[in-house]
Amino acid sequence: MRLATVRTPAGTRAAVEDAAGWVLLEHPDAQALIAEPDWRAQADAALQSPLRMQPEPAEFGVPMPRPAKLLCCGLNYRDHIVETGRAVPEYPTLFAKFADTLTGPADDVVVHDTERLD
Repeated sequence: MRLATVRTPAGTRAAVEDAAGWVLLEHPDAQALIAEPDWRAQADAALQSPLRMQPEPAEFGVPMPRPAKLLCCGLNYRDHIVETGRAVPEYPTLFAKFADTLTGPADDVVVHDTERLD
């Protein structure tokens, strides 16, 4: 079972997938779905539906659009660190991000005037 937030003409919806394909749920996104104590039972019940999205959803959204916190791990790929000419740290670097920096997996990332982007 996989969960996703998908964009539809009416707004975002939670979706669940099994080997037979994707099914939309009534929740506005995957985060709202998993906030329910019985989310797994709801997802399993939805997978019994004959109403499946065909083909896969055209647009996946941000899976968890309202995270409480975002903690990221940087300098955690040795090959990339070496390729940038940096010293390999003893521990990876942890840093925070803001929720409004999240995008869907195929969304454009707008880069404003910059001379360097990593």
